[in-house]
Amino acid sequence: MNTKDYIPKREEDFFYWQKNFITTITNYGAEDYMPPASYHELMRLNDDYEKKYAITADKSRRTSVTILSRQEARAVYEKYTRKIAQTYLVRNPDLTNSQKLALGLHVPKTYRNPSPVATESPDVNVDTSILGRLLFRYYERGHSHRKAKPEGQHGIEFVWVQSDVKPTRWEELIHSSVSTKSPLILEFENDMRGKTIYFALRWENTRGQKGPWTEILSSIIP
Repeated sequence: MNTKDYIPKREEDFFYWQKNFITTITNYGAEDYMPPASYHELMRLNDDYEKKYAITADKSRRTSVTILSRQEARAVYEKYTRKIAQTYLVRNPDLTNSQKLALGLHVPKTYRNPSPVATESPDVNVDTSILGRLLFRYYERGHSHRKAKPEGQHGIEFVWVQSDVKPTRWEELIHSSVSTKSPLILEFENDMRGKTIYFALRWENTRGQKGPWTEILSSIIP
């Protein structure tokens, strides 16, 4: 595999690389390859970076403050873009090598040690000790004392919804996020305290393949 970094260091080169990346993944139907929440966050960070890049591209508005603001926006955006690429794209078997190259990514030559697809759902404990916050500690089933994820698993997909009635289908849990390190934290405004959220989670391996969902669980917002 090519070990050269696929993301350019030079600012102008990075700007055009990321513009191609965003345009291409959108044309491919990005939400077929990643959770909608991840795509929306990617687009939010893209918009923030491009606005700040445009300011520094204008010599009349380029100052040490606007340059620093652009650099900070890029750092957050680039880190998230790498996460998206590694989690959902680089080793995604549903994307051809030519599509990966069109995205500006490296193409792995082989998959010597394919990551197993999880056969069990995670266990989870919910910490409600802080007002307005739910903290979800997830772990391999039957191994609450261990922090390590099961072999080959990148993290979890977590879905939830606030509802007065328990959903009967996982598709009704309309909010989605990916967590690669336990715990996962949700924070709520004061007017949500005392309400019930329903949630489920499942393991996701390094190739983006999903294991089985937990049952639909619930917790009251403290």
